Amino acid sequence: MRPCQALQPGVVVASPDPSWCAFAFQETTADQRAWLYALPERLTPAPGIHACHGTPSSDLHNLLEDPRHGVLMPSPLSAIRERLGADGMAARVVLCGHSHQSSVIHMPGDGPLVVNPGSLGLPGFLVTRGLVVRLTLLSGVDSSDRTTGRQR
Repeated sequence: MRPCQALQPGVVVASPDPSWCAFAFQETTADQRAWLYALPERLTPAPGIHACHGTPSSDLHNLLEDPRHGVLMPSPLSAIRERLGADGMAARVVLCGHSHQSSVIHMPGDGPLVVNPGSLGLPGFLVTRGLVVRLTLLSGVDSSDRTTGRQR
């Protein structure tokens, strides 16, 4: 990976294709770039729901996949558990992204439902499928009543 200047002055990121930096910079105004950088890396949109771009502790790493030989492959549950950390494992639902690959898993035991909706509008990594998810959280419902999609 080669370094490139990100949208914020003084920030350099590693990218397999740094041309996205120049394109993104040229297509946004200074006010738009400031707004993007003011967004939080993590948030709690509702009690028990943790939303992050990558993992709860990193905006730059995948939560559910590992790169192997240039391809993203499903991570073992032990790696996902470690990346979730205590905050992620304590949540009922963790919403993540970063990889552009749709996936839904339920961490064993009292672990959270982890949802990556993938990419619907501009797929990355040549992935063309996405996932639309609608969750209804009911208070007082046993966590074992969760429904999941793909199992690992």
